[in-house]
Amino acid sequence: MWIRLARRGLPGLAALALATALAITHTGGGTLTVGPIRLSLHDAGRPLLLGLLALGLYLALFFRTVPSDLARMSRAFLRRRWALALLLVGLTVAAAWHWGTFAAGGDDSCGYVTQAHDWLRGALVFDQQSVAKGLHWSNLDWTFTPLGATTGPAPYTTAPKYPPGLPLLMAAATAVAGPQGTYAVVPLAGGLAVGLTFLLGSLLFDETTGLVAALLLALSPAFLYQLVSPMSDVPAAAAWTLALVFALLRRPAAAGLAAGLAIAIRPNLAPLVLPLALLTWPREAGQAWFTRDAWRTLLWLAAGTLPGVVVVAWFNLEAYGAPWRSGYGALGNLYALSHILPNLASYSRWLVETETPLVAAAVLPFLWRASRPHGPLQQSNVRAGLGLFLALLLGSYLVFLPFGAWWYLRYLLPGLPLLLVLASGGIQQLLRRAGPVPGAVLLLLVVVAAGCYEGLMAADRGVFRLHVQERHYVTVGEDLARLTPPNAVFLSMQESCSIRLYAHRWTLRWDWLEPQDLDKALAALQARGLHPYLLLEGFEEQEFRSRFPGQKTLGLLDGRPRHAWTNPIVTLYDSEDRK
Repeated sequence: MWIRLARRGLPGLAALALATALAITHTGGGTLTVGPIRLSLHDAGRPLLLGLLALGLYLALFFRTVPSDLARMSRAFLRRRWALALLLVGLTVAAAWHWGTFAAGGDDSCGYVTQAHDWLRGALVFDQQSVAKGLHWSNLDWTFTPLGATTGPAPYTTAPKYPPGLPLLMAAATAVAGPQGTYAVVPLAGGLAVGLTFLLGSLLFDETTGLVAALLLALSPAFLYQLVSPMSDVPAAAAWTLALVFALLRRPAAAGLAAGLAIAIRPNLAPLVLPLALLTWPREAGQAWFTRDAWRTLLWLAAGTLPGVVVVAWFNLEAYGAPWRSGYGALGNLYALSHILPNLASYSRWLVETETPLVAAAVLPFLWRASRPHGPLQQSNVRAGLGLFLALLLGSYLVFLPFGAWWYLRYLLPGLPLLLVLASGGIQQLLRRAGPVPGAVLLLLVVVAAGCYEGLMAADRGVFRLHVQERHYVTVGEDLARLTPPNAVFLSMQESCSIRLYAHRWTLRWDWLEPQDLDKALAALQARGLHPYLLLEGFEEQEFRSRFPGQKTLGLLDGRPRHAWTNPIVTLYDSEDRK
């Protein structure tokens, strides 16, 4: 009895202790309270030592039974696939809530949260005549347009920069659950994306493939990076994966509704509806393509998609003056064929670095088809639809403006669940050639290795520290509300949106001011009875100096600031201190 208990308990103890040490190393640890028991988990050394001792003892005592034990553990895990998938969904939501930024800063996140507030107040266009009308300098409307917004359809107005899908969800959640509801949408969408990945894998292959793909998605650095931020990438991934699941289930109306939601979240991916048509196509072998059932399916798919398209068109009309316009400006400034090669090099490198080269196994199911003799991948329209989905997604961003940061893999998140499902299916097919038991053992080892690598990569790239960095937008905004008078106006760039959201003060974008207009703008604001301040993040100061040579306002930067924040550095200067 004791031998059996040790044989089963030591591996579990080793895994738990090593996972705890790993978590403490990369997150800083914390305090766990369970009833009267309070555990301080800040030192990774003790759980690491305990894990190594348990593992060493297990290997010393049961070295000969390691292969059979691994096979037994694999079978035990696989018998509980649905329970494990639900657990994974819950852990994903919990992780998103625990490490969530709960802050709207910079361009994207502040733009989405601010627009959610616009929906709740019942006005998308913001009128700034009270502060801007009668002032005269170049780019006047743009200087009064904070990050996350664009100029409105009329002078002295601003409009939301981003599509309405995510802000509408945030507004609905806020109306139901209060301010925290705003930040609950992305964690819930993350859990949904993980659960749907399991379902997608189960439909295309089997539940084992679905569970492996769901685990790899939940640990993906790009997925986790966006999971903790109030941005649209994870909700878009959840909506498109839901559309794929409904399409494979041959529910065209439901697939269309999910696609319509995804289009409202990210309209540039509207062409992804075309692969859904292939996936839902009711065609048997030898049957004509265009039958009555086929036309009926297309109509249901289109009918389901239409509400999302109408919402986007109406939103564009209200915010920008025409259904075909967007908050991103002229498309020619964003899309070009010359972007293809730089983007292809960047996306492929980032994908392999963060998701491991195992993602290349996604091509195997197209070469071998499915191991199930009557599985969906045996059908030509399904293979074509899935391949076209990934190709259109990648193609839409290969021609898009290149970026230099790895986390721009977020653009490809709508296809990551499908990519990981195909890769997991391909790996499982390959390993099965070694036999049922060796194949199960190898699959477990591969998944553990890939999952650990992804988790380490996510920690190394700052996923679990992002909430510390992003919270400074809230801190700075709330401090400014306390430190400055109600008539304050801030010359700012990076904080231009968050100041309006948290401090409820006017902002002026200094990066839109012409070099000769800085002193003129401050004098005009003071003449209007406003109190100008300058707020700069650390990386902005040199650019500010370079942009405004010879302007008297630069003297502020050589004096003592009114207030300063650290981590990151943010400095506040008062125009009344100008030399």
